[in-house]
Amino acid sequence: MCVRGALRIEAQQWCTRNPALGAADQWEQRVLAEFDQRVAKGEKAEAVEHHEFVTEPTGRYFRFMKAIPMQPVCTQCHGPAEQITEATKQQLANEYPFDRATGYSVGQVRGAVRESDPGEQVGGPLALGSARLPEHARGHQDILRGIELRDQIE
Repeated sequence: MCVRGALRIEAQQWCTRNPALGAADQWEQRVLAEFDQRVAKGEKAEAVEHHEFVTEPTGRYFRFMKAIPMQPVCTQCHGPAEQITEATKQQLANEYPFDRATGYSVGQVRGAVRESDPGEQVGGPLALGSARLPEHARGHQDILRGIELRDQIE
């Protein structure tokens, strides 16, 4: 997770590798289910995204999610058990004893990057270009896309 001011950037998935880092909330679960349905109907996982304003007990938020599609390289750690080497299985068991993030196939939605921005900042300037994003999010235009969408619909 990356937090800059009140902007939150997280990666969420159906099946967690490390439950200590948290699991998808009810909204995220609903959107992940929608992503799976859209991909099952033929939409390309790399193009799947969702955005909306939501009201939560702590206020109004703009939420944006962009699917993380399974790529061939991802199967080394997240693929079907028969495709994961014994050495990798052992390392996963040692480092993540509660791991459930395996069994995926290329093209499936493995999870999503999520941006959450408090409503009171909607329309305000966000200097995300200078933000320090986590390594897995660097170079992704997904979060900037979310901010662009937020500004368009507000």
